[in-house]
Amino acid sequence: MSRRGANVIVAGGGVVGASAALALAEAGQRVMLVEPREPRPWRADDPPDLRVYAVAPASIALLEKLGVWRDVLAMRAAAYRDMRVWDAAADGELHFRAADIGAPTLGHIVEQAVLLDALWRRLREHSRVEIRTGVGVAGFEHREDGIAVDVGGERLDVELLVASDGAASPLRGQAGIAVET
Repeated sequence: MSRRGANVIVAGGGVVGASAALALAEAGQRVMLVEPREPRPWRADDPPDLRVYAVAPASIALLEKLGVWRDVLAMRAAAYRDMRVWDAAADGELHFRAADIGAPTLGHIVEQAVLLDALWRRLREHSRVEIRTGVGVAGFEHREDGIAVDVGGERLDVELLVASDGAASPLRGQAGIAVET
């Protein structure tokens, strides 16, 4: 257990890390979310964020369970009923239609800034979440009774470390987890 009371540290507060931290807290864990840069709050008069997600029904169900989907819809989200997917380097394409599965929509297109704002607002109010910004996880060490994690010059003992620190995750590299691209 860390001196701060968290038994889980989530390294990285992007959409994946924020969702994981919130889901773990909702499951009863005491979570510390560590993020070097706190996301800028979303404002309705901001230009649309060009980084978007096609949020499918299963992800919508998760966001509903986490208590953020209603906020996302109130900010900015657009339903989609048709999607074509192709690779410029290959022939062919995939075409998905809501009508083909008897559904009114396939999902919603949501800006990354909108998702982050909704998730972080919920994280800030959650009683089992502590947010540490301006620092990152510098490293970790597996121990017999858990994991010792270096956070902003402080060594914390936890049961679980979630590495959601980006595509080129330094923590994944330190753990020796290989990826194939």
